[in-house]
Amino acid sequence: RFQADEDLLIIPNARGSSLDPSADQETCLTTKMGADATRPLNKPREKFEKAKIPLDEKTKQVLEILKKQP
Repeated sequence: RFQADEDLLIIPNARGSSLDPSADQETCLTTKMGADATRPLNKPREKFEKAKIPLDEKTKQVLEILKKQP
């Protein structure tokens, strides 16, 4: 779903935070990155199954209780 040579965005000299020790402390500039992992619109939806998170029994019980809450 992600090809780094096509789907990785690099944004140099982006405004960062003065709290970020990796940013330039005088200008607060840093480099940011983004990953485009969206499904291509020209590909069938069926080929891209939504990821499932394995749940243990306790987590399933908690989720069932939460579903019943108003």
